[in-house]
Amino acid sequence: MPQFLELRFGNTIKSMMAVFWVVLYTAVNLTAVLWLGGLALTALTGWNVIAAMMGLAAFAVIYSLYGGLKAVALTDIIQVVVLIAGGFAITGIVLSLVGDGAGIFAGLGTLMNEIPGHFKMILAPENPSYNNLPGIWTLLGGFGCCISPIGVLINILFSARWVRKAWPRRKKVWPLPPR
Repeated sequence: MPQFLELRFGNTIKSMMAVFWVVLYTAVNLTAVLWLGGLALTALTGWNVIAAMMGLAAFAVIYSLYGGLKAVALTDIIQVVVLIAGGFAITGIVLSLVGDGAGIFAGLGTLMNEIPGHFKMILAPENPSYNNLPGIWTLLGGFGCCISPIGVLINILFSARWVRKAWPRRKKVWPLPPR
């Protein structure tokens, strides 16, 4: 994006956008991740939240500098697999508990009987615009594209492409020999 802005609007706009995104990422995203990680470590270990946040930040810096983008990309892939598997597992466990241990479909049936309004679309079926709403197949199709082997392969290929491009720059930042 900064390269496009430089070509289209000049160096000043490119620099303003780059500074804006660095400040936004540091002030919002990074602090939220560190805070939530610090809370999790505090709950598990009893450490001070600030100390846990600093420990997480130090670990992330060391891991990123020593392992490089390849380690970060592989960690992302593992996290996606664990998050998707965990999401399905938690959904199954909760639905089974809602159905009093009778299984996932019993729990889903219980939910549909007790709170049927949550399973209706935005518009009533009698509304003339009802057929224009995206259905469940649109949602499932989009989800299937994300977790399909082709989607995972694209993620791996793009990660590998960036690792290959970034390796020469990595040596300049942190002069550790390649493993």
